Amino acid sequence: MNFTYNSSNIAAEHALDAAILQAETSAVQPVAPTTPPNTVWNPQTKQWVDAATLPAAPPPPEPVKRTKVDIVGFAPHWWKARFTESDREIWSLNEAYDLRMPTDGSSPWEAPRKEGRLRWFEIHIREGEYDGNPFLHSRNQSNEHAAKMAALGVTVYMQKHWDDIPQSIPYPLEAITQKYSRYFTNSISWMIALAIEEGFTEIGLFGVDMATTTEYGYERPSCEYILGWVRALGIRLVMPDECDLLKSAFLYGFEADKAGFLRAKLDNRKQELRGKRHAIENEMERLKLLQHQLIGAEEDLNYVKEVSLGGNSLRRLPQAEG
Repeated sequence: MNFTYNSSNIAAEHALDAAILQAETSAVQPVAPTTPPNTVWNPQTKQWVDAATLPAAPPPPEPVKRTKVDIVGFAPHWWKARFTESDREIWSLNEAYDLRMPTDGSSPWEAPRKEGRLRWFEIHIREGEYDGNPFLHSRNQSNEHAAKMAALGVTVYMQKHWDDIPQSIPYPLEAITQKYSRYFTNSISWMIALAIEEGFTEIGLFGVDMATTTEYGYERPSCEYILGWVRALGIRLVMPDECDLLKSAFLYGFEADKAGFLRAKLDNRKQELRGKRHAIENEMERLKLLQHQLIGAEEDLNYVKEVSLGGNSLRRLPQAEG
């Protein structure tokens, strides 16, 4: 039998040879006409193998667990928190989203928010009853406040979940109070307790003073109580020099001389301020007396005007002929 090759036969044979060579040398999965169930292509051995014989895929990497956290309040030194350190979480609260860096007016929350290391706290009641009467926290009733917290796109610890703040979750009240007691009089204390519970090895407090004699005055002891836990557990505590927490002017008993000196210094300063206040009060009395004199003189002029000109009917005086 004569078999004549022509150019088309040769081209087809070459194409077939090239396809076979590519299938043998490439890691591309070839078509297996008959493959048993649960069989997969192993690109390393270039063979069809039982899927059960392949090593298990590695588990996905666990989220980064940071060991440092800065808690940021509203006192003037808040901006000293380490916002740009990527190994540190940043926790803040309430309307602090409006704070801007005094150096350039930028938002301090952008970097920690984008890097997934920002958390928020709004512990105040939003709706409910207090002693039988409606108690609505005016800030928390604000739709704008809720919208701004939602816009942060981070976890917001509240008394419960709210649909208009999708990332809001309930604060773990029971677990915290069972371990640390019920002595919590401010949001910062709740935040510190949660940081302890989550195992942070360094806690920074920035913008937290509680140095006044008003609201923060009675809130301060609770904050210092939970900071006692921090110190007792060996957690590193970082506070700026301006912070008044955990500070006293002298050691009771052992530094009585310093106590007497400080007391005398404060008494002298008090006397100085009182003297200035009395001087201002005396000047205010003098100015008040002068004010009454001027009011009396004005009333006298009104009386003369009414008697001389006939009440409200003003008469134009005749003008001299020129």
